[in-house]
Amino acid sequence: GSQYRVKGTENEDRIRELTRLIANKEAQRKKNIRRACREDYFYNRPTWDIEADESEDEYVEPAVDLQLPERAKLAQILCNQPDNLSSVGLLELRI
Repeated sequence: GSQYRVKGTENEDRIRELTRLIANKEAQRKKNIRRACREDYFYNRPTWDIEADESEDEYVEPAVDLQLPERAKLAQILCNQPDNLSSVGLLELRI
């Protein structure tokens, strides 16, 4: 219920109408503020990232440091494959 008793007063209809109107205007205002904030955020977000110069870290290939020479050679073969190497060529390198 409301704090004020309007039931039975001579201006009850007008009071209820104004109360509804105020509630509608408040809801409309909140909706407009939300929409404006979202538009601003999604419009400006890409430039905020650029201005902050938040560049992504580049991929750094992990160093392979093995103690056994056979495994080191195999790791070198598997990690450093030429682009034009076929599966048969890879098999020959393994053997």
